[in-house]
Amino acid sequence: MDVEVNKVSNRAQTTFPKLKENMDKFVEYVAITAFVAILVIISLQVIFRYVLVIPVSWTEELARWITVWLTFLGAAIVTRKKLNVRMEYIVSKLPESLQVISIIIADIAGLMFMIPVLIGSVKMMIITWTVYAASMPWLKMAYVYLGVTTGSTLMILYLLISMIENSVLLIKRRAR
Repeated sequence: MDVEVNKVSNRAQTTFPKLKENMDKFVEYVAITAFVAILVIISLQVIFRYVLVIPVSWTEELARWITVWLTFLGAAIVTRKKLNVRMEYIVSKLPESLQVISIIIADIAGLMFMIPVLIGSVKMMIITWTVYAASMPWLKMAYVYLGVTTGSTLMILYLLISMIENSVLLIKRRAR
């Protein structure tokens, strides 16, 4: 029985990081694609407006909506890489166990902020499901809020993963 439990545990320890790594790569790929799309759209806007003297109204609005997606995906990447603003100097002066506890507390604070953002973005998706962008009648405004929902969900997942990893680390240190 113990051998089987160890096999399952070992499989989970190798599968979970691979799944997380693939998800991370996908999020970064989508963010990079969004950035390139903004660059192309804005370049087209400049060319059409100033070179061809044909104003195109949808480029500015589309770039703005893609920027919303890019902002929240970028925030998720920053959360995952733990590059968000922290008081590292103060935390680094604490004993190791208190450092881990302070990270867990910061993650809880992040969750307390991100959960209402997620709830609000889902509500906005529902409200705007029948509303279309002014210059692009094919673009539902709910898709814009989907960027907020996606980024918020990713940030919540990354914060939960961080909390679990740090809690396990804290338990292992106390067991020693």
